[in-house]
Amino acid sequence: MPEISKPIPAITPDMREFFDGARAGRLMIQKCDSCGTLRFPAHDLCSKCNSTASSWVPVSGRGEVFSFNIMHQLYHPGFAK
Repeated sequence: MPEISKPIPAITPDMREFFDGARAGRLMIQKCDSCGTLRFPAHDLCSKCNSTASSWVPVSGRGEVFSFNIMHQLYHPGFAK
């Protein structure tokens, strides 16, 4: 039986900059132009100041894990192992 591959995320217009950066070897995150809050995944509205102005900026990839999730139910066969 052939091995089932993992699903590939859809590249939406909101997340295109992230995937283009990844393809070029850069980690890109959306940043609010008004207050400087970083947000991921991309949103139309800043949750801190409600601004709609944003830019994509490169980041180092260093940070702190705020939360994580362990999935106990199999939603795709590619994650069975």
